[in-house]
Amino acid sequence: MVKPQLEEKVHKEYPVFVAVICRQLTLCGGTHYLIKVSISDSTDECVHLYVVQTLTRDPLEPELIKYQLKKKIADPLEPF
Repeated sequence: MVKPQLEEKVHKEYPVFVAVICRQLTLCGGTHYLIKVSISDSTDECVHLYVVQTLTRDPLEPELIKYQLKKKIADPLEPF
């Protein structure tokens, strides 16, 4: 659900977009996710995403808050 949000922000399309690792933290009022996403079949290039889903009576769609480009599969997924 956040792929189109990232593509719009960076003005680039990603034909490959596969979550490799996801860390979740549930806080009062919402869930925060750190996600490492593979964006290439031929290299180990990844992006790191910080996504929030607000919990309300009608849960909102996940929202891409921050991202880091030019990451590698071996790079640790840490809060940013």
